Amino acid sequence: MGLTHADIDDFVNTTLPLITKNKWEDISLPLQKYTFASRWFREREKPEEGGQYLTWTIQFADQTNARPSKIFDTETTNRVRMTVPGRVDWTKQVNNYSYDVDEDNFQMGEVRLIRYLDMLEKSLYTGFFVFMENMLWTAPGSSTLDPMVPSGIPFWVQRMTAAQIAAATAPGWNGANPPGWAAGAGSVDSATYTRWKNWNGLYAQISRDDLVEKIITACDKCDFRAPRDFAQIGKGNPDWGYYTTYPVLATMRRMLATQNDSLGLDVAAYSTGVLLRSSPIEDVPALTESESLAYDATDPFYGINWNHFGFFFKSGRNMLKEPPAVAPNQPSVRIRRMTNWCNSKCTNRRTQFVLHKAA
Repeated sequence: MGLTHADIDDFVNTTLPLITKNKWEDISLPLQKYTFASRWFREREKPEEGGQYLTWTIQFADQTNARPSKIFDTETTNRVRMTVPGRVDWTKQVNNYSYDVDEDNFQMGEVRLIRYLDMLEKSLYTGFFVFMENMLWTAPGSSTLDPMVPSGIPFWVQRMTAAQIAAATAPGWNGANPPGWAAGAGSVDSATYTRWKNWNGLYAQISRDDLVEKIITACDKCDFRAPRDFAQIGKGNPDWGYYTTYPVLATMRRMLATQNDSLGLDVAAYSTGVLLRSSPIEDVPALTESESLAYDATDPFYGINWNHFGFFFKSGRNMLKEPPAVAPNQPSVRIRRMTNWCNSKCTNRRTQFVLHKAA
């Protein structure tokens, strides 16, 4: 006896996640690597926060009452406003798949049914990860965008503007408010709070004396350490992640090979990876060959200090799947939806940097 429509619905909702039958070959993935998935879905719990917004506190000043003193000296005090709140709105994403319970796959036995439904379930997640990878490497163009999309790395880590390039601005903390965001990234205006800027600069060549030297300088300049340890959000040694396009990484591999005479018999020596201060430099396929994003010809090189940068999911709304629902005017069609609420926040933009070529 075959499964009834109700049996299939119950199977999808409660039984399928517990069963693994036969495998298949997936050639649907458009990219080789996914930073979003590897950073927040492997070997760690997905970070969650509650509340109406993602919030944190930014200290922008210190007490200024330190001065020389002497015996029986009088005291004066000056109250200094030290903090400003950072705030990011939650953003919503949806994905779904559908099937018709009268399809042939539902009449061809248990193994084929499980394989078919399991493939649909896996594609639900894969489609979400592909979408979120593109979001991680883009920036919402305006604060009035509706619906709003997540704030990716290029939102928080601003490149040199056309005006800065024309003025031959030297590398430094030049990354101000994102275009279209007058209130600033995280609702903090960098024109008012001038230390709320990321480091950026231009490079002309992928060489030891140009790009590599500028990367080293950026790492040094963005490594802020308090004179006395306290419970700040991102304390400790920098947790650097280095991300760039494939052409940049390929050139750096060739640099390694030309710097070393003892390659032995391996014609592909130094082709597996490149390290910078013991941390790997990773290419980002989304910046090079995404089907949704144009190749970034400025070949950016991002230095992300993950101690001060994170992606958070709203508590209770983390990739929430709904039971199969009957499609309107299609009684045999079922729709399975997944809803997610999330966004990123950078708690200290001064610890992030990007270097790129002129457009």
